[in-house]
Amino acid sequence: MTIRKDLTPAGPAADPAVPDPAEGFADLLAASSLGAPHVRPFMAPLPEAIGARVAEHLGLDAAGPPCEAALPEQAHALVITVAVQGGDADDEATRARTRAELRTVLYGAFADVGVPEAALYWEERGDGVLLAMHGDVPPGRLLGSWPAAVHERLRRANAGRRAPLALLIGMDAGPVFFTMTGIHGTAVAISCRLSIARPTWELLDRERADIALAASNQLFEEATRYGGPSFDPDAFTCGRVGRRTGAAWFQLPGRPRPLLDTRWTRSTAVTAHQPGTSIHAAARMFTGAEHSRPW
Repeated sequence: MTIRKDLTPAGPAADPAVPDPAEGFADLLAASSLGAPHVRPFMAPLPEAIGARVAEHLGLDAAGPPCEAALPEQAHALVITVAVQGGDADDEATRARTRAELRTVLYGAFADVGVPEAALYWEERGDGVLLAMHGDVPPGRLLGSWPAAVHERLRRANAGRRAPLALLIGMDAGPVFFTMTGIHGTAVAISCRLSIARPTWELLDRERADIALAASNQLFEEATRYGGPSFDPDAFTCGRVGRRTGAAWFQLPGRPRPLLDTRWTRSTAVTAHQPGTSIHAAARMFTGAEHSRPW
């Protein structure tokens, strides 16, 4: 099948039974927004016009073979895991509608705080999603204005639902690694643990809230240090999740500072629960750049 420059089948003789290689191209570009190396195997067999567009999107030399491009295998990213509770009957059609609603709520909230959709990496995992974005997004924005935007958009979405949705959100930052199966790394593991941690869902259930958010101690410390739009450290309560995850900071967006069960509470002093590199320092390691201001 011949493909025109606009990536449409050429001429009446084009066989409609042959899959159009341009189908899903926008999703491929979105998946490559963080420079994921697992895009590489898909680029070699692509028609020249499509390969050139991928190369252009990634800032590569279109004259060279795209499949041999030097793409980073790791990057510093802010990672968010969102687990969904509630909703209607558990069938595939309903889950598809729920995923579409969740995408609208989350992407809309990111747009509200100035993070474009093209800057986001998205994976559907179980009854929720995994999101990642470049580490130069201020953490104070993600712990300040973004949860408020999610809360407002979810409130409006739930107004038309018979069974409202509730969200458990876990957040961390650090190096992530790209493979054929998606992104991996400590930040991914911690954000997943925080989203389903017992203190998180206990808060959601006990307070009958629509969102419970848990941020890693490292992410909260950076947000406190540098601030951000609408970020209020006093809206969070510190608690200990477990030996592997350590301390975390909990919030119910749109509500006063939550009270944790005494099983999870500890001193609310802002101190790192484990030795490590700050978000800004880690970003410099990957970019080699120094900045007068971190964000």
